[in-house]
Amino acid sequence: MLSAQDQHTGSSPYDQYLLNMVKNELEATYHYTPAQIDNDGLRITTTVSKHMMDRLYAAVNTNEKQMAEDGGALPSYALVGAEEQNPQTGAIIAFYGGVGANASAKECHKLCENDTVLSREQVGSSFKPYVLATAVQQGMNVGTTKLDGYSPLWIPPATEPNTPAARSQDQAAPESAKETNDGNESYGPMSVAQAEAQSSNTAFTDLIHRVGTQNVVNMAKQFGVNAEPLGDGGSGLQGTVGEVGMALGIDSLSVNEQNTMLATLDDNGTYHAAHVIQQLTQGTVTRQAQVKSTQVLTPAQASQVQYAMSFDTVDGTGTAAAMSDGRPIIAKTGTTDNAQSAFFIGAIPQYALTVGIFTENQSDKTKESLNNLGGNVGGGFGGYWPARIWNTFAENEWASTPVQQFQTPVFTGQTWNMFGAEGLPAATPTPTPSATQPAAQPSAPAQPSQPGFQPSTQPSANPQPSTGNNGGGSGDGGGGVNNGQPPNNGAALAGAAVLLPVGPMWWSRRRKRKRR
Repeated sequence: MLSAQDQHTGSSPYDQYLLNMVKNELEATYHYTPAQIDNDGLRITTTVSKHMMDRLYAAVNTNEKQMAEDGGALPSYALVGAEEQNPQTGAIIAFYGGVGANASAKECHKLCENDTVLSREQVGSSFKPYVLATAVQQGMNVGTTKLDGYSPLWIPPATEPNTPAARSQDQAAPESAKETNDGNESYGPMSVAQAEAQSSNTAFTDLIHRVGTQNVVNMAKQFGVNAEPLGDGGSGLQGTVGEVGMALGIDSLSVNEQNTMLATLDDNGTYHAAHVIQQLTQGTVTRQAQVKSTQVLTPAQASQVQYAMSFDTVDGTGTAAAMSDGRPIIAKTGTTDNAQSAFFIGAIPQYALTVGIFTENQSDKTKESLNNLGGNVGGGFGGYWPARIWNTFAENEWASTPVQQFQTPVFTGQTWNMFGAEGLPAATPTPTPSATQPAAQPSAPAQPSQPGFQPSTQPSANPQPSTGNNGGGSGDGGGGVNNGQPPNNGAALAGAAVLLPVGPMWWSRRRKRKRR
């Protein structure tokens, strides 16, 4: 713990990023001025664990080395961001913000002094949990509802929220948007769990049309997403109201925002503002962090979302992240058009971790792409390298933590008919699963109640991303510790850092034109 007057950076690659984040939070949350930060003798205790920071950087470096050995090194224009949170508090325990301000010019790419945890990128289908959460809040029963996974599918305009989607252009309402699954794979009727695991674009664009894009934006705000325009430091979400492509992650969120959403779902629907300051001391007065907490979903509602997300690493697009002990994980992958962004968000009950890899330039005209990363045709999918980085860290850091279960799913609400168009079969309701149905067990994950989706009980020996679907218009083929032990409360202590002038904590670091 250092005072603000002890302004220096150490040798760790993440020191500058941590110091910038501390100052951002002092300004945005505690309303300190730069002069007060520099001159008032503040001493800051952070939530960050140096041990876990080092392990997260090691996990990224290990996988980058493997990419090169496999025949496709991480391009100079590609960047990695990652963040680990304690979902019960919102404390940021570790993050990967980039190669570091002390790196060589060659290593720096173009963002040595910027934090990739806060930069804004399209997040692909890792956005779909917002849509699912909105539907559950509106009363959709995850256990009995079937979604429309046919491809192609024509989604009516937002002005016709009660008009069903059509499976041919002849049946479609005027100005309907044509949506397809990755590879145009047509799944037919899908359980919600199956649609989530296989990341069906048609199922989720149809679902967002039903729940309403503005309602999804409102939900995202409750999860901590800044929905303002990109030019004002936001995600741009509000600007895409009415576009069903919102469900596919066309807007520009950050690793931090995605991880906060994941942590909220992990903590049974309770949102805690992400933060790196644990306590502030000025003279003889010490005060604890001010952390905003709100209930976004009821625990019962959150249990349904958790259930739907619990199959991604079992028989979905994120099997590469499955842990060797088979413990339950809630997760989602995300990949964008031309593989310009790849995300994996995954959590166990004790920790939430998001990993993203993205290109520097994400315009329509750029040739920058993550395709063939590591020499693999699917290397640019969220279920490939982001999931592997996640798994490397999780196996090293979480394997020794007790295996805990998520909530037993409480399937309340109604069965939604997503096949109501004339000439199309109506969904066949299945019996509502018992509210006492056991949660997924490590050796035998819970099965979706609908027939036709029978995930294997064990991950494959060499998991590969499937050719499921993910967004941005594309599919997703797919701590109080210095002794190596995880913290009891996730609020590990690290020294305060150099406090340099930067923008508000959750400000966009990069503002570039996004493709739609």
